[in-house]
Amino acid sequence: MPRSSLLRLASGLGHRSSEFAGLRYFQGARLVLGERVPFLLADIGEGISEVEVLKWHRSEGEPVNPFDKLLDVESDKATVEITSRYRGILRDLQYRPGEMAPVGRPLCFVELEEPPAESAASTHAVDSIESTVVGQHGDSKTERGVELAGVLATPAVRALAKNHAVELGALKRKVRSDLPGLLGGNLAKLSETLWSSPSGRDGRIMKSDVLEYIDTVGNSRHEPRDTFVPFKGLMKSMFQSMTSSNSVPRLMLGDEVCVTEIQRLRRRMTSLLDLPQSLTMMPFFLKAASLSLHDFTLLNASVDENRGGLVFHSQHNICVAISTPRGLVAPCIRGVEGKSIPELAQELWRLTTDARQGMLREEDLANGTFTISNIGSIGGTYVVPVVVPPQVAIGAVGKIQRLPRYTVEGDVPLPTEIVSVSWAADHRVIDGATMAKFSNRWKTLIEEPDLMLAFMR
Repeated sequence: MPRSSLLRLASGLGHRSSEFAGLRYFQGARLVLGERVPFLLADIGEGISEVEVLKWHRSEGEPVNPFDKLLDVESDKATVEITSRYRGILRDLQYRPGEMAPVGRPLCFVELEEPPAESAASTHAVDSIESTVVGQHGDSKTERGVELAGVLATPAVRALAKNHAVELGALKRKVRSDLPGLLGGNLAKLSETLWSSPSGRDGRIMKSDVLEYIDTVGNSRHEPRDTFVPFKGLMKSMFQSMTSSNSVPRLMLGDEVCVTEIQRLRRRMTSLLDLPQSLTMMPFFLKAASLSLHDFTLLNASVDENRGGLVFHSQHNICVAISTPRGLVAPCIRGVEGKSIPELAQELWRLTTDARQGMLREEDLANGTFTISNIGSIGGTYVVPVVVPPQVAIGAVGKIQRLPRYTVEGDVPLPTEIVSVSWAADHRVIDGATMAKFSNRWKTLIEEPDLMLAFMR
C-alpha cells in the first residue's frame, strides 16, 4: 500500500468538518487534556469503503502512546496495521474481530493524557458528544450503537440478528408462563437466556448475546439452521474478480510437457547452491514464461476498455496463485525477465509466506501482466484456468506424474516425468495460433533446459 494511504489510515482523523452519530467535529477546536476523542477510520483510497477488523493489539482501558500498534484490519486489497496518534487511555472499542468497519466511522475513542501536537490539534477536534434515545419512529444516536424500540445494538449485531431471523426484543422479553409445556426440558436454559440482561455496557446487546440465543432456541427446537456468511476480504475480491472474468470469451489450450531433464537440473542446482529455501519447479515455469513472452508480447498486454485498446507492458509482472486460509490470492513477481532462478525462488517464498500470514502489501497485488497457477502443488492433473481481466492470458500447471512414454527412436516405453499444462486466453484479443505457438515455445524451454539457460537475459 502506498505510504500516503498508510499515513491517512494511521492518522485516524479527517480534515473536514463532519457529523456522525451525534459526534460533531469542527476545524479550529482544540483538544484538551482528559477529553475523549474519536479515532476515525480515514479514507484510504483505492475505492475501499470498509475493512474487516482482524485483531486488537490493545484492550479497553489500556494506556496507548503515539505509534503504538492498535489493531490490524483487512480490506479486499491488503492487510494493514493501524497505529495510535495519541497518548491516553483506550476507550470504547467499536468493533470486534470479524466485524466490518466502514470508512469514516470511529474505531475507538482515546481519553487524552497529553494533547497532540498543535498542528494536529488545530484541525482535529471534538466539540460535543450527544447521546439520544428515541422511540420507534425516530432516529436514535449513541456512542456505540443505535437504539430502536428500546433495544440498543450496533448495526453489525442487528445485521447478524436479521440474517438469523432473531427479534432483538426477545433477548429482553419476559418468558411466558405456558412455555414449560411447549419447550420441555430446555426451558431452564432458555429462560435464563431470555431473562438475562444483555452483556454490553448500558444494556447493549452484543454479538455473543445473539449467538447464545440462536444456539439455545435452535437446540430447543431440534431444527437444523442455515447460516449466511457475507463476502468480505479476499473472498469478496475473488467473487468480484471471477464475476468479471465470466464476461470474457475464453480460448482454451492444453498440452503435456516432459519435465525429466529440468527436474535433474533443479536437483543439481539444489545440491550446488546454498539457498535459504527449497527450490521448486515454479521458478523454472516462471522463467520459461518470461522468455516466451519476449517473442509473444501480445500475451503480456492488458485490455483498456475505456480507451478501446491494449496496453503493452514493458515488464513481465507474473502473478502466482496462492491458496491461503482466507481464500485464493494472486500476488505478482515484478520484473521476472530480469531475475535469476534463485532470485525468483526467494521472491516466491516471500510472497507465499506473506500471503498465508495475511501480510501482503498492496503493491504485491497490483499491476500484474500475466498469471501462472500451480494447482499441482496441491493436487490435480488438469485444471481449466480463468483469465483475470484486464490480463489476456493465464496458465495452470498440474501435478508431476511418472508415466511410460515412447521415445522418438525406440519401441519400448520409458518412465518419464510428465506435467500437464492448460492455457486460457481472452479470445477477443488472442487467437488459437498465437496461443499454440506460445505454448510450444514454453514447452521447448522446459523440456530442453539448456536452451532456457542460453536465452536467459
